[in-house]
Amino acid sequence: MDNSSWFDFDGTALPTAQIYSLVRTGASTDRRIASVDSSPVRKIAVGEIIDWNTITVTAKYNDGTEEQKPVTCDDEEQRLVNTYKAGEYIVHGVVSTEEKEYQIKLTIQVTRSAANNILQNPDFESGVETPWVITTRLGHGSAETDPVASVTGEDPHSGTKGLHFWSAVGLDMTVSQTIQPEAGTYTFGGYIQGGGADREDVQYAFVTVKDKDGNVKSNLRASFTLDGWKNWSYPEITGISVEEGDFMEAGLIIKSTQDGAWGTIDDFYLYGEHTVSIDPSIQHGTVTANVVKANSGERIHITVTPEEGYYPDTLVLTGASVQPDTLASANGTVNYVPSANEGTPNQAVLTYTGIAQEKTEIFRMPNGNVTVSAAFKSIFEGKDKISLSAKDAEGRYLVQVNGLDTETPIERQFHTGKAVQPELILSYMGYEITTADYSVTYENNKELTTDAAKAKLTLTAKGSKFEGTRDIFFEIVEDTRTAFDKKTIQVVYVTPDKYPTNEKVTKPSDAVYYLGKQKAVEPGIRLYAAQDTGLAAPIDESLYEVHYQNNKKIGKATLVVLPSEKALNDPKGYKEGSVTTTFTIAKCPLN
Repeated sequence: MDNSSWFDFDGTALPTAQIYSLVRTGASTDRRIASVDSSPVRKIAVGEIIDWNTITVTAKYNDGTEEQKPVTCDDEEQRLVNTYKAGEYIVHGVVSTEEKEYQIKLTIQVTRSAANNILQNPDFESGVETPWVITTRLGHGSAETDPVASVTGEDPHSGTKGLHFWSAVGLDMTVSQTIQPEAGTYTFGGYIQGGGADREDVQYAFVTVKDKDGNVKSNLRASFTLDGWKNWSYPEITGISVEEGDFMEAGLIIKSTQDGAWGTIDDFYLYGEHTVSIDPSIQHGTVTANVVKANSGERIHITVTPEEGYYPDTLVLTGASVQPDTLASANGTVNYVPSANEGTPNQAVLTYTGIAQEKTEIFRMPNGNVTVSAAFKSIFEGKDKISLSAKDAEGRYLVQVNGLDTETPIERQFHTGKAVQPELILSYMGYEITTADYSVTYENNKELTTDAAKAKLTLTAKGSKFEGTRDIFFEIVEDTRTAFDKKTIQVVYVTPDKYPTNEKVTKPSDAVYYLGKQKAVEPGIRLYAAQDTGLAAPIDESLYEVHYQNNKKIGKATLVVLPSEKALNDPKGYKEGSVTTTFTIAKCPLN
């Protein structure tokens, strides 16, 4: 018999000689990955956020088991995926295992949901053809009375149903729907797969726009072919201009000069680009949108910002196509107000809960123009005077001092030998309280304080907005901070340009930096105590700030170091002061 790959060239038996034994006893081997799904497809709805850390693919092992493996996707290609625009995006990635790396080609399909589609029954999930109109000029099923097209579960593009067609003879069929959308610029498309047509047969997606009297204003087409089983074509027509009162017929024309043409039609879509307008009559605040035009189904970000002393009360979306699900918010209650008559548009009204400052809302663009308006209320409207000592249910002061709502909002003060008067910034719900609204007096604010005898300031309301008083206690402690100047601080440069070993340089004349392509030269430094001649203990970098001057040109540049807020407020930190030094910027050598 032939070798059959049982022996090598010198006649030694190969492991394949054990095949008949292994058929009875079975074989054993290490568990390994046999294959990885290298071309996964992920479908998401328009506006859905992708968590790239959750992208996985299926790995099949040689023992028949499967596992999900994480994919590391290309950062640049991630940023090119616009989840607010329907379409198909390719992102490459890698699955890394101990054995090898697998290259992945991920397809992201951003699709529009039926809720944001002007067409009715666009995906045939209702199980019936209506309101689609199917006109057959040529073709029939097994019998002449059989319809060419019907809703079935055969090969849908998504979901469980699609419009399946088959003709025993040649085919000439139109599938269309007529609607009357709002004025705007529209895009129409759909998905179709199939075969059986001649190579020369051309199919079309079409849109016909007519005015209210039935006169044709435009007739647009996009061609496609039937390319085989599950090879989906997605013809699309863009820039469809519709004016007020126009009608639109949209659909597919399918023709075949051969018998037996077949396929599936699914997931039609029609959406328009519409305007987001801000009501110009808004008072006591502003409303901004992230776009002025958007396609239906896109998520629109709205920012509602009150003026000082006001808060947002309501936000209103107005438009003929505004629906109950156009706006949802966790900041209050949304009520849908449908049109009362033909001349009144729909509204979604958000009434805010509680009193707050700036708000951000997101709504889904409907199939028409939207006007956004808002109403703001004064924080003092309908209220008696606000007590300076009033608290909320959780015991927090309503009037904040220095941004705090606690009993002791004033940090400890340093003893100066003079009367200490801490800085005061008072606010109420975003309203800055000025000295026209209160006065302040002090007690025991000159000497060092003890737990039994602290310094006190008393706020007393005046004017028409506030009332009452509030006592605030604070500490005055000994100032043990170190002076911040050249007598106590030394600046040490780190000059990698001149010293490859990052050698520290204490003499400014030795600190030379080369002007390259950077706009500004900012050398690294460290601070040490003046007496630390061995540079053994650098000062904590959180205790100082570094500022540069004249550091964009060749020549002498200046470096100024200041103590940080942390250092100024720490009894063991530093006093107000500065340390200034210079360094040299030279031309970059040509070597």
